[in-house]
Amino acid sequence: MPIRISDGRCHQCYHVVMAMTLRLSDAGADALRLRAERESRSMQDVARQAVREYVENHSLAELLDRVLDDELPRYAVSRVRAAA
Repeated sequence: MPIRISDGRCHQCYHVVMAMTLRLSDAGADALRLRAERESRSMQDVARQAVREYVENHSLAELLDRVLDDELPRYAVSRVRAAA
């Protein structure tokens, strides 16, 4: 997202960082710690990847649902007309 400064020029901010606190149960924290150790990664990296994958997977599922909701009724109407 471009950021305008006082003289009107735009500067692009490529890395917008948002800090947040993630509260996990003891079991969840232990599982995250174990996964991070097994992958030789930080717990933060593993958690970020999990969030990224969750958002991507759910975004794709929502898109597919919308497409199917739009296209299947049209297809059903075409089949009814073709059968008549």
